[in-house]
Amino acid sequence: MREILFRGKPVDTNCEIIKKRHMIHGCYRKLSNGHIIYEETDGMYGTKVDPETVGQFTRVYDRKGNKIFEGDVLKNAVSSKIGVVKQIGGCLRVECGDRDFSLFDYPAKIIGNIHDNKELIECD
Repeated sequence: MREILFRGKPVDTNCEIIKKRHMIHGCYRKLSNGHIIYEETDGMYGTKVDPETVGQFTRVYDRKGNKIFEGDVLKNAVSSKIGVVKQIGGCLRVECGDRDFSLFDYPAKIIGNIHDNKELIECD
């Protein structure tokens, strides 16, 4: 069965439970009162997230076995180029400056994400 998973940064960082966790993972819903992610472990209660930080799991894993999400910053294992995972024209691509590469042909590891590590996405 295909895994459909989203992640996003919580809006309310004052809550002690949320302070310990950087990103919320689970099922995403856009409601009239905000954008909510219902966690995998507890689908009953949702957490409000910043919609600008929501990214979908690509169904691809990096070289260390970590799930790659839209918005992740990847470093190519061969060329050491750094790029951002994006949907371009309906396809998952790794964008680096004015070039982009297929996510599936990009042997890489996750080194951050565009929401927390903007300094990493300056491409040569």
